[in-house]
Amino acid sequence: MYTLLANFNPMKRVDWLLRAFAAIAPKRRLRLLLLGDGVERARLERQSEELGIGKSTQFLGRHSDVRPILWAADVGALCSRSEGCSNALLEQMASGVPVVASAVGGTPELLSDGRGLMFAADSIDGLVSALQTLVADLRLRETLARRALEFVRESRAHQRTVARYESEFRAIAARSTAGRGRDVCR
Repeated sequence: MYTLLANFNPMKRVDWLLRAFAAIAPKRRLRLLLLGDGVERARLERQSEELGIGKSTQFLGRHSDVRPILWAADVGALCSRSEGCSNALLEQMASGVPVVASAVGGTPELLSDGRGLMFAADSIDGLVSALQTLVADLRLRETLARRALEFVRESRAHQRTVARYESEFRAIAARSTAGRGRDVCR
């Protein structure tokens, strides 16, 4: 099962994923789950029907908690033509989903060292090839997912530390604010 977590706008090139999925799906029993919404949703739904993948493609809309859906996924994809440091990509990696992504913005840094497969941003054939590779190779999917998950845990560990300190500082501030109006120097 493939997943894509994105805003449905032209920059995310969801249409590329639909086309790539259509090229691969007839050879295998695959499902495509599209999480998100946006201005292109109606056009993309029509495109999936026109490509003959309407029955195997689900547009799930927005979800406040995407983890259960990502945990069920075999492959994640990000086809953006431009990207910074993609939260969607990090969410997939943190969920243990092996990913395929266009080599734009911060993606090469996130997926280097065998943490995912990348394709040239101008190559839909590269996307199709990367997806075919992951579909065919369970061991590779497992390796990429493990490395990605380890990377996210290690690289984002400082965020947990910062959050704990912030929580402690808020508690201290709340206690000192509660003591106002009393003589705290006794």
